[in-house]
Amino acid sequence: NVSYAKFTSFLKQIRKQNGMKNKVIHIIPIMQWDMKEILDKESEQGQRIHWSVRTSNEVLQYTKEFEHECWFLDKYLKEEKIVKKGSITYRFFPSYQLTICRTFSKELIKKLEEISKKERIIIHLHDYHDYLSYQICNKFKNLPIIGKLHGTSSPLSLLERRPYLFPLFPLLAIEQLIERVVFKNVSYFIASYAEEDYLSKFIKKNKIIPLPTPTDFKAFRPVKKETARKRLNLPKDKIILIYAGHLNKLRACDVVIDSFQELKRQHNIILMVVGASPDDAYYKKAKEAGAILIKPVKNDELYKYYSAADLYIMYGSKNAIKYNGMGVAPQEALACNIPIVVPNIEFITNNDEIHLVGENIEDKDKINEKIVKVISNLKKYKDCRKIAYKYFSTDVIIKETVKLYKCQKLSTSLKPVAGSQSHFR
Repeated sequence: NVSYAKFTSFLKQIRKQNGMKNKVIHIIPIMQWDMKEILDKESEQGQRIHWSVRTSNEVLQYTKEFEHECWFLDKYLKEEKIVKKGSITYRFFPSYQLTICRTFSKELIKKLEEISKKERIIIHLHDYHDYLSYQICNKFKNLPIIGKLHGTSSPLSLLERRPYLFPLFPLLAIEQLIERVVFKNVSYFIASYAEEDYLSKFIKKNKIIPLPTPTDFKAFRPVKKETARKRLNLPKDKIILIYAGHLNKLRACDVVIDSFQELKRQHNIILMVVGASPDDAYYKKAKEAGAILIKPVKNDELYKYYSAADLYIMYGSKNAIKYNGMGVAPQEALACNIPIVVPNIEFITNNDEIHLVGENIEDKDKINEKIVKVISNLKKYKDCRKIAYKYFSTDVIIKETVKLYKCQKLSTSLKPVAGSQSHFR
């Protein structure tokens, strides 16, 4: 009962889409950004924050099979703005905050609906515990959706991380129930092990892919320790422990500082903190302890500091250990061929290899013991980079990400006209 004209029109749509590249639309739904900051501020911090842009660039270096757009919520805009930079299209949408850490944009939903009717798209959500993601997962359930976790956590776990949110308990409980329904429409989740434990309660395990954030092994490369120390004017005769990042409570940096103070009485060591700021909670404590404090440096300069060190050290609060995972800094250190002592060496699945790249800190009372164990036998850890490459390198992780895209490459939102028997997706 379908008219010939409608049916041929439908076939033309399919032929047109078959000639198109699949488009990956990267969406960061949980934060409101400033368009000018993203486009004009050429900062290493920006490269770290905007994971959607980083992922797009890394995939483009690997394959040209997909087009990429990065979509952001902008708190200042009144209407959508489009900017083309290189091979990536940026779209910025007006947005508003509904409650704490919860934003929405009806303009983004409308545009996604419009594009999905014309083009073959894959939606890549960079974080997904928020209202905009719920709407996308519900409204576009016939489209391929990939959710990548970047540090957020399930609604009710926020109460453990931020007790001051307890008055929002009823709302968070409703959100958690919503996730159990709409997240079943997601094709794949790329998640940490802690997130896998949460999702696996209502999502099939074969849809949850534990993958770390990739590390660029070309940017993070080892140089001779003597050369690095000479360039950075660091002591030649000391064992250098390095920590990269802010001296904050989340990472329980006071534990690392206390450990350094105790160990330096018996060992010829020094603590170097790269990325410290006078505003940090434990900056004064670190300074009084005699640590070398270095302000934030550009991402492409960090490899020199890692190479100059003998060991990367990091701890964390209970919640940081549970929800934040290992983080990228230890991966960068391993890429520069130095061992790590951290609470949780993640993603390295071979237990023998774990002990060839460093030590896990099961308890903060064991931190000194673990540090001494590593610095007493540094030659044991000569293959850190080689081992880490198999698990953390951009080449490996992006290859796996592209595999997920290709699993979805025939998907489309085109619907057959009424009465036809086509099941094209």
